[in-house]
Amino acid sequence: MELRPYQQDLFNKVSKSFDSGNRRVLMVAPCGAGKTIIMAYMAMRAAQAGRYVWVILPRVEIKEQTVETFKRCNIPLKNIYIGLTITTANRMDKLHKPDLILYDECHISVASTYWKISDAFPDAWIVGATASPIRTDDKPLGDLYQDIVEGVTVRWLIDNKYLAPYEYYSVTVADVLSEDGAELMKPTVYGNVIENWMRLAGNKQTVIYCTSVKHSIETAERFRQAGIKAEHFDGTTPAKERKRMVDRFKAGEIQVLCNCDLISMGFDMPDIGCV
Repeated sequence: MELRPYQQDLFNKVSKSFDSGNRRVLMVAPCGAGKTIIMAYMAMRAAQAGRYVWVILPRVEIKEQTVETFKRCNIPLKNIYIGLTITTANRMDKLHKPDLILYDECHISVASTYWKISDAFPDAWIVGATASPIRTDDKPLGDLYQDIVEGVTVRWLIDNKYLAPYEYYSVTVADVLSEDGAELMKPTVYGNVIENWMRLAGNKQTVIYCTSVKHSIETAERFRQAGIKAEHFDGTTPAKERKRMVDRFKAGEIQVLCNCDLISMGFDMPDIGCV
């Protein structure tokens, strides 16, 4: 397994922080930079040295993607545990004590379940990975982490052809949003959305982020009425059905996938051409 140069640099920064005496390090890199790959490399190196590693994920979809990454990189899971936050917090006594803990999407790692895990192993090294180290509720991540190391920017990744460039379109609308998304559910708005989507991105696999579950359900229905293969899913959709929808989306059987705060972090889908 070989890291890209900028990934190796970030790995080296974490190692240097550990060497300087820090045990809990926050690692920041943009979406698409390959944070999961870096964590897989860290886990592999630690496991090869005979240490035990926990990789902690907040959602089932992210866990499945992480397991697939380890398989794709031919990393054996001996000495490596990959689990969900809540599941891990509830069964720590049944697992081998970790020497290294890796938190993905660690901007949520100040939640009580994360503290429960972190406090149980004060001697463990901890690396938290995120693209967004500032929380909207202003809870300080510095309460958990002792140091922060930063990788390259999105602009750098695009300029160096690791990420694709993008085109950004918007509308000029005064106060179009409301808490219940009522303004967005007017027929004229749906008509404009679908018309412009067909004009600008009608041949692309698309994910739509909606303001509420009701809004997402209605959006998918309006796209279907226009003859477009669209589906909705949310947090209440059974895990197996969510996976089935994602697989169908990857296969092109669904072109438009509507959601409300479900595909919001760690969603790895190179097939997406439009959001």
